[in-house]
Amino acid sequence: MSRRLILDGYNIINLWSGLKVWKDESLDLARKRLIEMMSDYQAYSGDEVTIVFDGAKIEGVKEEEEVLGVKVIFAKPPLSADSLIERLAYKDIAPSSLKVVTSDIALRNFVLGLGISWSSPRDLEKEVLLTLDKMRKEHMCSKKHLEKKTPYLS
Repeated sequence: MSRRLILDGYNIINLWSGLKVWKDESLDLARKRLIEMMSDYQAYSGDEVTIVFDGAKIEGVKEEEEVLGVKVIFAKPPLSADSLIERLAYKDIAPSSLKVVTSDIALRNFVLGLGISWSSPRDLEKEVLLTLDKMRKEHMCSKKHLEKKTPYLS
């Protein structure tokens, strides 16, 4: 049975070393890189990925959409990404297959209290990097991603 991951998007962008580089240039670019990486990860692992960000009022961004096979949700103010993740976790009908990825202590404690598994962004980063490296070695990663020479794939 594959897992379903809910990621605290900006939390991850601020903690993953390779994404911090992109964030310094453009937050939009960092979001796109995270989505691309998680799309490749999802394709290889079979895990279903949802990324939740704060701020549905970003110009040109839909509140919820699928991007490269990854579900991307922007929390509509006044709801924060953390509050939306709490709602998604609370309403989940199969919590045993769900994992929430965040470094936020209150959110971590909430999901653990529901019996849902949790992972730190750093642990997921290691897992994703290993997976992307396997993909690269097996030539499953698209040539487009390899040519970009992102910090994760160079």
